[in-house]
Amino acid sequence: MSGRTRPLQSIPGLFEVADRQCAVVHRSQLAELGVTRHHVRRQLQAQRWQAVGPRVIVVITGVLTPEQERWVGQLHVGLDSVLHGRTALEHSGLVGWEVSAVHVASGHDDRVPRLEGVVRHRIRTLDEAEVRLVRGLRCHTPARAAIEAAAAERNARAAAGLVVAVVQQRLTTAAEILRCLDRTPLVRHAQLLRVTASDAASGSESVTEADVLRLLRRAGLPEPRRQVIIPTPEGDRRYDLVADLPDGSFLVVEVDGPHHLDPRVAAADAAKDAAVLAAGGRTLHIPWYLVRSDADRIVRQLEAIWQAARARAGGRYAS
Repeated sequence: MSGRTRPLQSIPGLFEVADRQCAVVHRSQLAELGVTRHHVRRQLQAQRWQAVGPRVIVVITGVLTPEQERWVGQLHVGLDSVLHGRTALEHSGLVGWEVSAVHVASGHDDRVPRLEGVVRHRIRTLDEAEVRLVRGLRCHTPARAAIEAAAAERNARAAAGLVVAVVQQRLTTAAEILRCLDRTPLVRHAQLLRVTASDAASGSESVTEADVLRLLRRAGLPEPRRQVIIPTPEGDRRYDLVADLPDGSFLVVEVDGPHHLDPRVAAADAAKDAAVLAAGGRTLHIPWYLVRSDADRIVRQLEAIWQAARARAGGRYAS
C-alpha cells in the first residue's frame, strides 16, 4: 500500500468501521483489517489521518467533535469500557451539564497510558445490566451515570441539581435512580440523592411553606409575615416569608428549587436580593433539599442570624 491510496475505499471493511465509529479507529482494529504499521505511518505523514495517543487513529483530519472525543476515550481505555458519569449523561442527551474531559470506566486492571482529556475510572465490577449502547458507544444507564456523577460533585447543591435535571429532561425516572441507590447505598451524598429523587418522583420542586415555618419556630424567630410586598425601583415584589429581626431589619426566607440553578433565574434572584437589601433587609436562600436532608444546619443558620441581630440591637430586645 502506498500513502497515495484512498484507504477508506481500498481497504475492505475500513469504511464500515470508520463510519460506525465516527472515523475513530483503534490500531488493533486496523491491524485486523490488514492495515500495516507502515501504511498507518504513511497516512499520518501525508496528514490524511491523525494519531490521538498511542492507541487511537482518526482517519480524517481537523478538530474532533465531542462525539469523536468520546470515541477516542472509550477506544483508548478499551472496547469493554463504558462512558461514565456526566460523559455518559451528555452522550445520552443531558443538556446544561456538559463536562470538558471524557470520563470512562473499566473493570480491568490493565495499565492504560495517560491521555490528555480522558479520565479513567476503575470500578471493581461492571454490571452489564447497567450498561446500554448509545450510538455505538457503551454507556452507563442514565440512572447509574446520574448517581456516579452526583457522587463526584463536591457541592451538595450541584449534586442534587444534576439528579433533578436528569429526571426533568426525562433521561430516566426518579424510581430507577432510587432502585440504583438501593443496589449501591454507600455513595457520596446518598441521603441527599434519596431525598432529591423522592421529591422528583412526587413532582415536587420545592418544600412546603409549613416545612419552613417549622424551622423558623425551632430557631426561635417570631412568626413571620406572609405574602409581603416590598416596593423597589423596578416595581413591587412579593415575598412568601418575611421575619422581623430585633435590630429593626427583616429577613426574607427564600427556598430555592432546582430551577434556581438556571443562570437566568439566578440573575433574577440577585435583583430581588438587591431590592431587599435596599429596603433594609437581607435574604437567606435555602436549597430545597436541605429542608428535609439537613434541617439542623438551617436551624443553626437562622439562630446565628437572630443572635447577630440581637447584638446589633445592643441587647435592647428581651428574650
